[in-house]
Amino acid sequence: MNKKVFPGFGDKNSNFSNTKKIPIIEEDPLPIKSESRLTRLCCTSVQNIGIPGIPNLFNSSGPIFSIFWMLANIICWTGFIIVMVLLSLEYVSFETNVDLDIKTSPNLNFPAVSICNLNRVKANMVANNSYYKDLTSLSQSVTAGLYKKANSKLNMGMTFNVANCNGNGLTQCSDNSYCYNENEACDGENDCDNGEDEKNCQNKTESDYQNVGDKEGFLNANMLTKINWDDPNWFKAYETSTTEDYRDLYPMTLMQLSQVKEWGSQENGFIISCSFDQNTCNTTTDFLKWQDERFGNCFTFNSKYYDYDLEGIKKNTGRTGVLYGLKVNLFLDIDNYIGLISPKVGALVAIHNPDVEPMMATNGIVVEPGKYTEIGVKNIKITRLSGNYGDCISSYPTTLKLIPERKKYTYNQQVCLSYCLQQHLYDDCNCVDTYMADIDNLCNFKNVTVTDCVHKVHNKFAGGTKSCPECTSACEDDFYETSASSTKWPSDGAIPFFIDYMWKNLDEDNEAMLWLTNTMSEKTMDLELVAEKVRTNFLRLSVHFETMNYETIKFNPSYQIYQYIADIGGYMGLFVGVCAISIFEVTELIMKTVMLPFTKM
Repeated sequence: MNKKVFPGFGDKNSNFSNTKKIPIIEEDPLPIKSESRLTRLCCTSVQNIGIPGIPNLFNSSGPIFSIFWMLANIICWTGFIIVMVLLSLEYVSFETNVDLDIKTSPNLNFPAVSICNLNRVKANMVANNSYYKDLTSLSQSVTAGLYKKANSKLNMGMTFNVANCNGNGLTQCSDNSYCYNENEACDGENDCDNGEDEKNCQNKTESDYQNVGDKEGFLNANMLTKINWDDPNWFKAYETSTTEDYRDLYPMTLMQLSQVKEWGSQENGFIISCSFDQNTCNTTTDFLKWQDERFGNCFTFNSKYYDYDLEGIKKNTGRTGVLYGLKVNLFLDIDNYIGLISPKVGALVAIHNPDVEPMMATNGIVVEPGKYTEIGVKNIKITRLSGNYGDCISSYPTTLKLIPERKKYTYNQQVCLSYCLQQHLYDDCNCVDTYMADIDNLCNFKNVTVTDCVHKVHNKFAGGTKSCPECTSACEDDFYETSASSTKWPSDGAIPFFIDYMWKNLDEDNEAMLWLTNTMSEKTMDLELVAEKVRTNFLRLSVHFETMNYETIKFNPSYQIYQYIADIGGYMGLFVGVCAISIFEVTELIMKTVMLPFTKM
């Protein structure tokens, strides 16, 4: 041990030099336990840290104030934790708000304008087809039936002479009671009063036909049990229909794409003139021709593609009002309408984004013959959020394998839903009922198994047991709001000018020109009668911007991360007086605590 002599005790310079020296023994200091070092570190740090309420726990004078500050800290920290939880729940709900704005541009992208004749195929083109030819004379057969019913119920004493029957391609009953077509013969019903139309027939048994359950609103059971669809009796099919608009006949009139392409309205006969911003446009090269299963040949102006393999230049304009935009004159040729499948007269027009595939059945506007229809448009752009704030997408899901590679259109939710339905039909029934997918495998509704399968798929979609969750909203939507008005066209005074324009500008083999020549000949140049015929066969369409303003609708997070951090900091300061720098002080304390076992005193 070390010995130390205190001054004055045994020191030669001390007055007590003769005094006996008393040795003082100094012990080595006892080691401080780690718990004591931790406690001392915590106590020192807490009293110096920038959290106002904590030091008061240690500096309060007496137990009463210690308890007071303890309760104060508990209350404040509890309040802060509750508020922090509420703020956190609000942030993780990922709510959005919508910002609306009206902007102005000196130049706007003109929309695509898709136009279809409401007559899917022309009667004069179908007349040579053995399967569909009787559709063209069906109206005459029904008319003859109306005469018969009127004759029977009203006792009008009417007879059907040979001229009336033969003039409509019908056969006269020998008792002059009716005129019937070849499909009404041997159909199991007496059309002639003497029953001669049912004589010398080779009767068919029920086993000759297919049996199928009723498909309400889609295809009734008698369609397949009573009609031989290998050689259809269209009059009997018409009589079998149970729907007010004969929609249950539609599946049986579904035609192949190649047939519609050949039999439908053609460029040189449907669009007879065109101009854009007062400059003449080409009725052939400025329009993309495509086919719709319901409306036949359709034509799109300002499509993304002039041809599916050739991307076109989209048109834009800086002009507004009825004098500018797109102007077209259309020839409907109503004499060649097939009444059963084309009950409406006119054209169907869809205004849409040039980058989006047209959807005529959902977005179409019907324009009437004999009218000048003006459609004003306004551009609207929508920006949506993905990720935590939404489920929007920017491209078609890879699960939809039916989308043709050549159709590289921008994603659209309505189009996606249509493709999705076709995908389910193809997967379940190995067929499709639209031309969209470019698959030459249309559903054969004459087959019971196929009909039943297609009906089930449609019913599952209607009932919600099948759906397309992958077809969510587009992240970027660019569409056009429309407003339409119309007036009589051409006016009586304008008829000669319109006729003269066609004679000057249309080729002799143009369908409209051929019709005009025949009409003028039939009416012997009676302009009043010609004017009536013109108004029932022609229409004029105008599509223009109403204003150079466009509307933007943008979805934004309603509670941003920086707002969340600022609110947490604000409430932390309010309840417990903590600021951002205090976080570093607490971090220092934690670091020192972790390092304590590895450091000397």
